[in-house]
Amino acid sequence: MAAPYWVTTAGNLGTIQEQEFYSLQLYGRDPEQGNNNIGLTFTLLAGKLPGGISLASNGLVDGVPSARSLLKGVPYEVDKNVTSTFVVRITDAESLLADRTFNLTVAGPDAPIWSTAAGKVADVHDGQEVNTSVSATDSDLDTLTYSIHSGSLPTGLTMSTTGAITGRVAKISTASSDYNFVVQVTDGNTTLDRQFSFRVHVLGDATIDTEEDAFGDDIRCDSTSTMWTCDTYQFARPYMTLDTGSIGTIRHSNYYIELFEGNTFEDLPLISFEQSGNLPQGTTFDGSYETNASDKKGTCIVYGTIPSTTASSTEYTFKIRPKNVFADNDYSPAKSVTLYGMWIEYKLTVRGASDTEVTWS
Repeated sequence: MAAPYWVTTAGNLGTIQEQEFYSLQLYGRDPEQGNNNIGLTFTLLAGKLPGGISLASNGLVDGVPSARSLLKGVPYEVDKNVTSTFVVRITDAESLLADRTFNLTVAGPDAPIWSTAAGKVADVHDGQEVNTSVSATDSDLDTLTYSIHSGSLPTGLTMSTTGAITGRVAKISTASSDYNFVVQVTDGNTTLDRQFSFRVHVLGDATIDTEEDAFGDDIRCDSTSTMWTCDTYQFARPYMTLDTGSIGTIRHSNYYIELFEGNTFEDLPLISFEQSGNLPQGTTFDGSYETNASDKKGTCIVYGTIPSTTASSTEYTFKIRPKNVFADNDYSPAKSVTLYGMWIEYKLTVRGASDTEVTWS
């Protein structure tokens, strides 16, 4: 009696894809039989098969002995390449044995899939604030990192490693333009590129006669439009540097002063501010605290002594907007023009006596 022997080569059986059905026939030979696998039983002796894969060795129908040696199944999802090492034993009718060690790798890393469609991200105008993003998904839940691979964003915009595109489009003196750029996303294993673009409309490109810019796009719209606002002037609007939101909390019976800054894109001499809404009791608004815009900046202040109050806390909500006033010498006589920025809303909380003081009972 001769011992059985292996026909399938030991070692690496290759790399298979996760979540895809897989089947592989293992072969051995009993020297006393005329064909491979006849009279042999295959069993998993040691090690571990990849999750979802099994060695078929039970419940066989007589006459189909090769089914004993099938590695088959659907590999489970894995987030990285996983190599499994295992030992399979073949036993013949006389209980003679032969063992062989194999390894099988399940490919884990999945390539990211873009969620944002290729092409134009947005239509914007010079001077406009932008807060948008491009994104992709990854089934392995890997952290995705984004970068500009080629091309460029409009001046004034930047993209973070999370895919967020933010900033304020710089004033453009040339004609309206398309800015094309390629974003690369990677999960640390695979990288994918996708081309995007911004269309930047220069306000000065529009004329009162055609109400179109260099692209031939109609840009007459109002503030409720999903597009942008525009007047017949080529000047970008001034803007507040502090975003909307809470500006903090102050205790009652205290002096309060807060400085707010505005910027302008233009070489205009002055910038001042307007206020609306509910200022904290006892405070005053100075909209022309610093109006010299030679550095393209100006400031306003809210200041005053907040009186004593027994309330627990009071929230005050008010808005500020910047403005430029200048003489347009294209008219004769010169025409006074005012450029208004957007209203930005701020909230200040005043903590009263019942929220800040201890009273003995």
